Amino acid sequence: MQPGPGAIRQFKACLVAGLLLVLPILLFVHRYIDDYGRSMDGEFRWTEVGRPLADGLFALVNLGAPAVAVAPLHQLLAVVVLALTAAVAARAYGLRSPLWSALATLPLLGQPYALENLSYGFDSFFMAIALGLAVVAAVVLHRVVTRQGLLVSAALLLASLCLYQPATSGFLPFALMLVVGECLGLATPVLARPSLRQRLVRVWVTYGLALASYLMLMRLVLQERTSYATEQGRALPLDAALPAQLLRHAMEFWRVLFDDWSRWPICVPWLLLPLAYAVVVWIAVGRPPMGRRGRLERLGCTALVLAAVALIALVSPGALLGLEDPLARVPRLLLFIGPLLSALALQIVAGTDQLGWRLIPRAAVAALAWLLVVVAYAYGHATAAQAIYEQGKVSRLIDGISRLQVQLPEDRLTAVRFEGGMPQSPTLHNSQTKFPLLDRLVPRLINDDWIWGRKQLQFHGLALERSKLESGAFPDGPCFPSEITACSAEYSLHVQDGTVLVRML
Repeated sequence: MQPGPGAIRQFKACLVAGLLLVLPILLFVHRYIDDYGRSMDGEFRWTEVGRPLADGLFALVNLGAPAVAVAPLHQLLAVVVLALTAAVAARAYGLRSPLWSALATLPLLGQPYALENLSYGFDSFFMAIALGLAVVAAVVLHRVVTRQGLLVSAALLLASLCLYQPATSGFLPFALMLVVGECLGLATPVLARPSLRQRLVRVWVTYGLALASYLMLMRLVLQERTSYATEQGRALPLDAALPAQLLRHAMEFWRVLFDDWSRWPICVPWLLLPLAYAVVVWIAVGRPPMGRRGRLERLGCTALVLAAVALIALVSPGALLGLEDPLARVPRLLLFIGPLLSALALQIVAGTDQLGWRLIPRAAVAALAWLLVVVAYAYGHATAAQAIYEQGKVSRLIDGISRLQVQLPEDRLTAVRFEGGMPQSPTLHNSQTKFPLLDRLVPRLINDDWIWGRKQLQFHGLALERSKLESGAFPDGPCFPSEITACSAEYSLHVQDGTVLVRML
């Protein structure tokens, strides 16, 4: 694991692959949700949502308060961090090829559900560090088979939780797949070889120790949690229904993936990867034995390993399964998919090193990597097209509100409330028919009184406070122009008690 010329070449290859994949985000995704607010108010606020290290790290790289927009600097730093993580992950499986190291670890950075995390100009750096710490913690636990290794791994996980809690879900799939890889002889061997039971216990003890330490720390740091943190962190009750609830949540995560990627032909790379992995497992359990009994034993061993991998896939979300609403922030919570896919791809590459026809299983790894690149570029273009599309509509909306302000000099407009949302641009609509995920990845900022609609108006110079009117305040019936109303084919405006009610049509 000592860095040498080979490790440096692997890092450079992973860095180039990461930059290629993140390029459309750098070019097209200039502000993403929270970035509108933070670029204007300069606040950090991450400690309030249980991420105390994020505030400190951001203050360090941002040279203190206030927070200022420096994108794409943080995305570039995130790519460097994840490229280092990818090189460490590849070395854990004994890989030396820069090309295949980069292709096999590309899901760490570019699995489709991580694109949203990389889009945050302010948050992406410590999101990447949190994921990197989770993967490195798994490697440390695998390589340092001592009590000290377990404690160091738990400390890395605790730091990951304090930076970005969902990223810690990358630990379980990568650590458990390292256990499987070691059993198959695919992971880098270690001097001490504990039993399978001991290795599994070490993984769960490390994870549990990190979670317990984090909960204790939060009780000390946070005297009062924000409503956002409370809503997102509400856990399932400890009762007899808990096991069934956990299983239901696990299946929900994979139902989301099936809905997003079950269409032809984009399902092909997703299908090829587990099929190629099954081939590698078949080869890894031994050479073709002579006799019917030997073949049955080998088939049973292969089925057992594949069943273990399926079980790992179910438990991969980790503590997210215990949340009352684990899908509240999909897709960006699905970060565990990257380490899981990378572990499969790394074992495929490691397992085919001894085959003369290695390119056949490895083609599945290359196919998935290409899918990730295509989705990233489709996401970048769809986001840019939607932003341009919304700019025109927002400009016309601001013009309508400004005209009402001129007509009502005595009743100055001080608040705004939205009903309805922005439609999809033609480009986004076309792209999401092929990649349904893009409908959730590409934000529409004016959407049913969501706070970012007001922020977007403020960003364009129209500073209105958020309305406190009830949702039923919108007048019924068709819109007719008057002193307190404005109508167009895109929106209708109605002034009430100093609040402009905006109904998007």
